[in-house]
Amino acid sequence: MTTIVLSNGHLRSETVEAAIDALIEMLNDHPLNRLFEKYGDFVERDARNLRGEWLEGVENAVSFFGNFFDRSHVFIIVSNDAHHVERLCAAIAANRQRPDYLRQPPPYDPAKLVIERKRFSTTQGEVLLTYDGQRIEQYGDTIRLDGRGNYEGHDDHYWHNIAKRDLARRHVEAFDRSMTASEALPPT
Repeated sequence: MTTIVLSNGHLRSETVEAAIDALIEMLNDHPLNRLFEKYGDFVERDARNLRGEWLEGVENAVSFFGNFFDRSHVFIIVSNDAHHVERLCAAIAANRQRPDYLRQPPPYDPAKLVIERKRFSTTQGEVLLTYDGQRIEQYGDTIRLDGRGNYEGHDDHYWHNIAKRDLARRHVEAFDRSMTASEALPPT
């Protein structure tokens, strides 16, 4: 069985076991950054490189990769040691249930945003934003004359930023409401 610690933040450990213990301590104390959900949810089974080779030459490898929300501590560990894999998977799963992890907005996927432009006249318009089938809002668009004699509203980049902002705000508000409601429940 092989475990290779390619990165563990700024920590330097004498042994692989000490490196894993240090990472598990970080996982107990700090929330992971949800942006890394886009890259395999922190755990990649059957970890191979782009050429289809096992990462670092470790057959049947599992790769652990991520960073933390409240501090920079990149970790990259490749292992086929069942004990190490089990410990790291359990610590990551527990971290992903922490309130300070769940309060972070999930990663934004630009492919899920639909931008529907509605022009009422040459200089008036609105934009309806829908994300993953759910209406976000309909916004007034600022229509301006560009340098080529065309009237144009805001570009897609602008509306993606608006969608990200509003989705993040709504997620945090909904999470906070759910936490307040659960705290108000009588103990069982």
